Amino acid sequence: MKLSILIPMYNAMEFIGNTLESLLHQDLDASDYEIVIMDDGSTDDCTAIVKEYMKTHKNIVLHTQKNAGVVPTRKRLHKLAKGDFIYNIDADDYLIYDALGKILHIAIEKDLDIIGFDILTTEEKKLFTSDKTFPTSYNVTTGVEHFATHNNVLQGTGWYLISRRFMLENKLDFGDGVYVMDILFTYSSLLKAKRVVYLDIDIQRYLQSPQSMQRNPNHEHTRKLATEYCSVIGKLNVLIEKTKSNPEILYQKAAITLKSMTSHMIFLMFALIIKSDMKVKEIDTLLSSLKRINIYPMKGLTEGTNYSLKFKSAVFLYNRRYLFYPLLFPLRKAYKKSLVKLPI
Repeated sequence: MKLSILIPMYNAMEFIGNTLESLLHQDLDASDYEIVIMDDGSTDDCTAIVKEYMKTHKNIVLHTQKNAGVVPTRKRLHKLAKGDFIYNIDADDYLIYDALGKILHIAIEKDLDIIGFDILTTEEKKLFTSDKTFPTSYNVTTGVEHFATHNNVLQGTGWYLISRRFMLENKLDFGDGVYVMDILFTYSSLLKAKRVVYLDIDIQRYLQSPQSMQRNPNHEHTRKLATEYCSVIGKLNVLIEKTKSNPEILYQKAAITLKSMTSHMIFLMFALIIKSDMKVKEIDTLLSSLKRINIYPMKGLTEGTNYSLKFKSAVFLYNRRYLFYPLLFPLRKAYKKSLVKLPI
């Protein structure tokens, strides 16, 4: 088995058919890959949709469990995987047609630990082709070099194929979180990787749906998500300090990129705080924990000319608790009335 495609699924009946269609229209023989789905206690009819596909596609496997959250589900899926390479994708995202075979060929031919590709963020469900041509040339680098030469390293597991052998040898897993530990998994994996290729073509469609985990309006959910963001940011800081401890210039540059990406996570955490009903005391506890490790206030996030005045103003506000706290409740009211847009 060359490839295992792993899908955690929860109440995805509106999307899972589209996702499966994209995965079945690939330039791979069905015997070369498996699509392993773990239903995480869904209450809609998404499992029935999967079972219909299973009648005609023997490489689709469905497992079920009580609701546990996306990260524990990914961990269980990884234990079930049989492929030489693993690809994680969410149940609402999808791929362009006829791409995985080419990607897998490069990964095997070049004996890669990780191969990544670009994404297209969209609300459309039928964008099965790319305007770009598939790359014919690419560089094999280390993961550290990838960090050192890219200002925006994609953090989702759905944007990489990873060698199962590499994962097992380095004892890589998703940790003990529930929602966003995949970010830590991705960055930890890249920093350990010795052979990495990045393809400059939008393979994955990152669907912006109201049902996605980060857009769930439930206050308790957003509180837990914001708290887990804070936990992951703290663990990323440990990764940053470990990377900085190596005096080589590539490691120093990689640490700068990591710190920038961590600041972006703090920015997204503030959006979750506004969406939630967290009290100021709870928020202050989170921010104080980040201040103690010198990662808040956010630094260097608005450098350069690519950021809008609105973004720079938001960073200015978030970095000053004495301004943010009095404006928190007006911001929440404005968000509920759709007067303020948040990035997640």
